[in-house]
Amino acid sequence: MVPSARLHLLPAARYGLAAGLMLVVLAAVAAAEAPVDRNDQFTAYIGTNAFQFSPLHPGGLGQVRLFTVLSHPDAARDRDFGRTFWRLRITGPGASEQMVRYARGAVWLDDQGAAYAEFYWDGRDTEGNLVPAGEYRYTFQARFVSNRLKLAQRPAIARMTAGYDDIEAEPDVEEAFASTGRVVVNYGLDEEGAAYNRESRVGGACALQQNTPLASGFGYNFYYGSTHSHSNYSDGGQDPGNCASGNANGSGAFGPDQVYDYARNAAGMDYWIITDHNHLFEEAVTTSNPPLTEAKVKQRYAYGLAAAASATVDGTFVALWGQEFGVLTNSDQGHVIVIESPKLFGWDSCSSCTGSTPECSAGSNCYFDVYVPKRYAYLTLYARSVQYPSAAGALGILCHPDSGHFDGFAYNADADAAMQGIAVRSGLAFSTSVYCDDANVGSSDYFARWMTALNKGFHVAPTAEQDSHCNNHGVAVPTRTVYLIPNSLAPVLTRANLMNAHKARHFFATEDPNLQLIFGTADNSHIMGDIFTAGTSVDLRVAALDPDGESTYAIEIWRGQIGGGVLTSAYKSYSSQSAVTLTDAPGTGTWYYFVHVTQADGHDAYSAPMWITFGGTPPPTYSIAGNAGAAGAAVTAGGVSATADASGNYTLAGLAAGTYTVTPSKSGCTFTPATLSVTVGPSATGKNFTAACGGGDTALTSGVTLSGQSVAKSAWKYYFITVPAGATQLVLKTTGASADVDIYSKYNAKPTSSSYDCRPYSSSGNETCTHANPSAGTWWLGVYGYAAGTFAVTGTVTAGGTTYSIAGSTGTAGATVTAGGATAVSDASGNYTLAGLAAGTYTVTPSKSGCTFTPATLSVTVGPNATGKNFTAACGGGDTALASGVTLSGQSVAQGAWKYYFITVPAGASALEFKTTGASGDVDIYSKYSTKPTSSSYDCRPYTSSGNETCTHANPSAGTWWLGVYGYAAASFAVTATVAGGTAETELLANVGFESITASTNSAPDGSWVRSAYTGSSFNVLVANGAYPHAGSDHAYLGVSNSSSQTLDSKAVTIPAGATAATLSFWLSVVTSETGSTAYDKLLVQLVNGSGAVVATLATLSNLDKTAGAGTYALKSYNAIAYKGQTVKVRFKATNGSSYATTFRVDDVSLKSR
Repeated sequence: MVPSARLHLLPAARYGLAAGLMLVVLAAVAAAEAPVDRNDQFTAYIGTNAFQFSPLHPGGLGQVRLFTVLSHPDAARDRDFGRTFWRLRITGPGASEQMVRYARGAVWLDDQGAAYAEFYWDGRDTEGNLVPAGEYRYTFQARFVSNRLKLAQRPAIARMTAGYDDIEAEPDVEEAFASTGRVVVNYGLDEEGAAYNRESRVGGACALQQNTPLASGFGYNFYYGSTHSHSNYSDGGQDPGNCASGNANGSGAFGPDQVYDYARNAAGMDYWIITDHNHLFEEAVTTSNPPLTEAKVKQRYAYGLAAAASATVDGTFVALWGQEFGVLTNSDQGHVIVIESPKLFGWDSCSSCTGSTPECSAGSNCYFDVYVPKRYAYLTLYARSVQYPSAAGALGILCHPDSGHFDGFAYNADADAAMQGIAVRSGLAFSTSVYCDDANVGSSDYFARWMTALNKGFHVAPTAEQDSHCNNHGVAVPTRTVYLIPNSLAPVLTRANLMNAHKARHFFATEDPNLQLIFGTADNSHIMGDIFTAGTSVDLRVAALDPDGESTYAIEIWRGQIGGGVLTSAYKSYSSQSAVTLTDAPGTGTWYYFVHVTQADGHDAYSAPMWITFGGTPPPTYSIAGNAGAAGAAVTAGGVSATADASGNYTLAGLAAGTYTVTPSKSGCTFTPATLSVTVGPSATGKNFTAACGGGDTALTSGVTLSGQSVAKSAWKYYFITVPAGATQLVLKTTGASADVDIYSKYNAKPTSSSYDCRPYSSSGNETCTHANPSAGTWWLGVYGYAAGTFAVTGTVTAGGTTYSIAGSTGTAGATVTAGGATAVSDASGNYTLAGLAAGTYTVTPSKSGCTFTPATLSVTVGPNATGKNFTAACGGGDTALASGVTLSGQSVAQGAWKYYFITVPAGASALEFKTTGASGDVDIYSKYSTKPTSSSYDCRPYTSSGNETCTHANPSAGTWWLGVYGYAAASFAVTATVAGGTAETELLANVGFESITASTNSAPDGSWVRSAYTGSSFNVLVANGAYPHAGSDHAYLGVSNSSSQTLDSKAVTIPAGATAATLSFWLSVVTSETGSTAYDKLLVQLVNGSGAVVATLATLSNLDKTAGAGTYALKSYNAIAYKGQTVKVRFKATNGSSYATTFRVDDVSLKSR
């Protein structure tokens, strides 16, 4: 007997939809009659209780249960519990489209907008014959007919025997988003294996993740969570006992703080991202905190950012905040996640909502920070995401995509820069399960839409989104999006590191909650998400590892080209292997590769692609250059950033052909125009802005009165103040005026007598302008001398709560510092202040082209203010740092090549001199402040034929100065930089980069370094012309073998007794064979006296400080001022344990005093 389909309503406890009737006020029902935007899709979520089965097994083991959850949230909201007509098609085996089984039925939606259907398949076809072994695909499709249609007039629908196919031609029928799943008929499967796979499919939802890699030596940890969820700030945050899509927006009891708490402490997630609907904030406010005001909406979005920062605990849990933009009313629309933007995008209030300008009244009913039209404007959304990015750049995901969404997957450079992810799994959005072993409900499959996006040119990686609306985040659905973060970082899990991983597309999607998926090049130089150039071939590596020991059913490697067609089948397939390698040589061009893994229990996982350009000439890149109008301005376009030099000039390099939105920014500055749309291919120049940065104008600090101000008759004097997001009031006023002066205020531009936002225009001279809920940004105050007079001026900002600041030094001038949406640029001495911050924990991140910062980020909690949050900056990368007065010998440059050096000049220096000496051929020197010189951009170029050249700069600006040596002919030379005056540091060590040696040795010829002791294997610890120096050609090499030790000492030096600062720094690379979390192999950093006795151990480093590879170095820096007046040697002592070995590479050692 062939089993028939079973139809029944969805049991609440097991399948995650709330039970019980929902109470709705009549007003809400009436409102539903009016046309409203659709916010959810009618979706056929699918699932099965087994992936592999044998029809020969007895009882339930010989069958597989195929089911669908038919979810229509909009119907629940509209109280329209109509009928769904569904059908099931089973095709196969393999890629065959031959239908082997068919079922259909009809079922009414329940009061939660959901219905359930299932079919038990026994492995037989429509004739009752057993099907051949192999893989079969099953697809549930469904059509919905509104309960409001008069069924008596629609006999085809009214018949209880009607099916999916019968109503195809009927009007007003809504099609569900359909998904396809797989099952395997395996006659060789034994009963024990069949039972185990079923238990694994259910019980695996409760599996705990392991962050450290199961693969020995893999340089990344794995962090599990979801990129898509909702709180009561829109339509989520509902109690699972009464959670339904028909509930009023904002009626949930759980806000952002509670959502993060549940995800971390109840579900055990490593990270969690809340992405509330951008257009439902106002409805949520109306429900939970009436009356609705524009300020309340903006404050809620700002609070979400602060809540995420506050919920983050470095090393333990990361919380991020975002918004889900868009509606699903029309087939060209869609939902897009924007993560950690400081601005809320939107369009309400409006009628058409599609124009280029908002239809609302600012300060009254504009429920957004930045206007983006509701329809036909996804490219505008991407441009705004790039314009208002997170601290890691624009971050985004395309949600539950359908074929025409996002304006037909409209694509340009901004789209590529703004979007890094796309959902391949999503939902069940309103699952009410609170137990992990109830969680394996099934989800919807968007794999085909990912293929569409890749073919369009999007560089997007897959996400497995929970889209959870009930407060069961991380429990209700077992799917995870998993981020890979370098485990050389300390701590590894931070907001900055997670956002950087997203920006780099270092993530994968999995239905198994603890799978570790590795995909990259065999040499580990690239991993999933990377874009790079190879030779004629590439060696790829795949590994699917599960802490629970689950086996792998299949690994597929997919390969395609942008514009080469939408992929429908894998390039290579491997059965029953958990790890594979592949060498591929597809020919000249750019190809993308990704991996699809299926576990034995049927759980799927998808890696981010790698985009690889093979052979030939790499695709050309272009640049955008111009003047930002202000030194130190940050300029961005398509994910590329640059900092304007001292003259305001900038260059954005490495851009693919396309159209970009170029955006300058600098605290206290207003730019005209605010952005430029620039098309490159060829490169573009002359893209200039003007900046109003105060100049001779005066910055105001909130609440601080500036006395002794004056203005001449008929003249203007200008002031400006930066207002943070969420401020409730701005007051600008003059007091103590000696005559009639008039004030004018204006947002984002200097006011004039005809253009202003406020003008009291009294005759007293003491005037006040008050602005309620002022826009975030720069506000200007102009004081006009109707008569000449003196006065005092005050600007006071009232924040939505008390605000605080973070201050410190970046270690270099002109660095951009960000934290929680606030931005500052360090001054000539490297100092910065981030102001207007709400209480909470922030990740402070400095950046500057050509510079490396230590630490890379700082986690800082404010409330009260935080000071002394300092960084050190190495602004050379692979280039060479110069110490004042210290000559570097043995330098060389090839013909037609460049070699770069840099030096930090302190404030107050009277002169800077660069020179080359002892040149064996014609080398030319070029010097420049703040950026590397080129043959066409420099501050000094002697241009002689001798090779021995000098550049002298009087009263040089404080900051980083660069020297470029160009090989007009190949030559060797020595280079020296000398700073006069100021508070320059003095280098105490000789041969800081070990460059005085000409051959590998244990004793430098100049006596600067010597191996003073060793045990075990003997080898030269000073390596000449080694493969992995930090800079130059030489470095020190310690550890290396197990059961060994080496001690390397510098020549004795004296730290001056009058020194005010002394710092030991060096660059360190650590490569280890050790695994686990025990420090077996150690490097001691010490100061010793002339007899070798230890004065101080400044640090104990170990195999736990491993870097990403032999050529990857980290800067280490230690305070030595406590030992001023003493004569000491710097000592490095490496000791390896008996089992495995660690290699410590040391380079560019510096002991400086001031």
